[in-house]
Amino acid sequence: MPVVVEILKNMSKKIEMDPPGRSYKYFNVLVGMSGFGKKVSNGTIMYRVNNSWLNENDIDPDDIRLYKWEGKWIEKNTRIVESGHNYSLYTSFVGNFSSFAITGIKDVHMPALFYSKPSNGSRNESISSDVKPQPQELNVILWGVMITGILYIILKLKYIKI
Repeated sequence: MPVVVEILKNMSKKIEMDPPGRSYKYFNVLVGMSGFGKKVSNGTIMYRVNNSWLNENDIDPDDIRLYKWEGKWIEKNTRIVESGHNYSLYTSFVGNFSSFAITGIKDVHMPALFYSKPSNGSRNESISSDVKPQPQELNVILWGVMITGILYIILKLKYIKI
């Protein structure tokens, strides 16, 4: 099953609103011949964020979120896997694949109609809508790690009959 990670310079034109927080990266994950993977139901994305970006934007590594576009931004449960000198490595369970945004969230409030929090309610952070995303340089290593994670999932699915 082919997988394509499409790294975007800006938010997709098909998306109607900015995600909460300060945007780090936007990307699409396309699986199979028809685009977004409806056949994949237990996908996980592993990614990393440059610590210099965190420092420049005064964002704590614990304040990184992954949002999935489903007609509105849905916050996915995010866990720090490792915090290194240059990068912080994260993993998020996303279900199937779609359009995504990696953002940094400060502890301020935003109306919930603009996005949804994870169902377990483990995070209470939100952000005002006046924070605008800033384009960032492409982090090739981040995407290498993410692609490796996606390939791992695909290989695992190939050898396990679903």
